[in-house]
Amino acid sequence: MNEVQEKLDALERNIKDLKAKVRTSAGKAKLELEHQIDDMERKLEEVRGKLKQLASASGEAWKELRIGMDSALDELSKAYDRALSYFK
Repeated sequence: MNEVQEKLDALERNIKDLKAKVRTSAGKAKLELEHQIDDMERKLEEVRGKLKQLASASGEAWKELRIGMDSALDELSKAYDRALSYFK
């Protein structure tokens, strides 16, 4: 669970850094990136919620929640990479 929390914290820092970069963008790219950041922030909260549920789950429910959380975390990470690609 600590590993997941560390990944979440790192992604949150990365998203904040990306927000700062977006402020210097302009036009259509800026609007698209702002939309992507909003989506990432929602997904971040979703993963945090799943992590809380996971902490209190046991047995089969724990396995199912873990799979869902891992999937959501992976999706969030990919969304960040896509948004970051605008700056490469």
